[in-house]
Amino acid sequence: MKELNRIKDTYKALHEKDHLYILLSLLANNLSAQDFLNNDLNGVVAVASLPTNWQAVPFGDPNCQSTGVGQDTPDVTSLTGPNSANGLNGNPYSGTTFVSGLYGGMPFFFFQEGIMQTVDGFNIGCSYNINFFQAVVKQTLIDCIDTAGCWAVYVDNSLIGISLPTVSYAPSGSTSFIWEFRSFLFTASATSHTIKFLPIDDDSDSFTLTSSGELNPLGALRMGIDSIYITSAKDISRDRILCAGQTIILDVTTPNSTYLWQDN
Repeated sequence: MKELNRIKDTYKALHEKDHLYILLSLLANNLSAQDFLNNDLNGVVAVASLPTNWQAVPFGDPNCQSTGVGQDTPDVTSLTGPNSANGLNGNPYSGTTFVSGLYGGMPFFFFQEGIMQTVDGFNIGCSYNINFFQAVVKQTLIDCIDTAGCWAVYVDNSLIGISLPTVSYAPSGSTSFIWEFRSFLFTASATSHTIKFLPIDDDSDSFTLTSSGELNPLGALRMGIDSIYITSAKDISRDRILCAGQTIILDVTTPNSTYLWQDN
């Protein structure tokens, strides 16, 4: 009852608008019949290591820009490794590990280190949110000093979005970078989908210059990703015409749910 009263109050506050377009997202994890295995990216901290149940997006994948074997290998990363002396470490968003992926290089060898997993149990025609947290990792050894970056998210081979960039002015080697939440909505077209996450630069400044002014072939961006999970989204959006003083009561009686309103 308290939740329905809050919904009624929301409509009353907006009743002077002729048309309302409202998206109701069910964000409770327990409503989701499908999710990533090991969505907190737990794994053995090492270079070219993968968290349990995850795979690398290989250089032959149509969505990966890597130009060869060894240029498509993300790293399981923690506060202390896998190479803290060179800045290949950082603070996870949750748990003890996260994944960091390199983006950059020269045209004749290019790194793009992403992860993917095939998820089963989708209901065809239903909508879902892919949620994750991202950060800029300030690695020092190979001049990963770019201040901003993103993650590109693919469902199978279809790009569903590039995240808004996260910006970090922390010094190289920082282990106190900021994690930011990102989310994308998609509609399942099959019961099983392979979902891919690839680091990407938001501009063209991931290449750095040497002291002589030449392009540094190892200038790059390193991005972190953590806490990746899927939630069901129930779309009740359609144009609704309200007159002044009218209210609409929606039946949103799903138990143990959290409701996120977006009044576009």
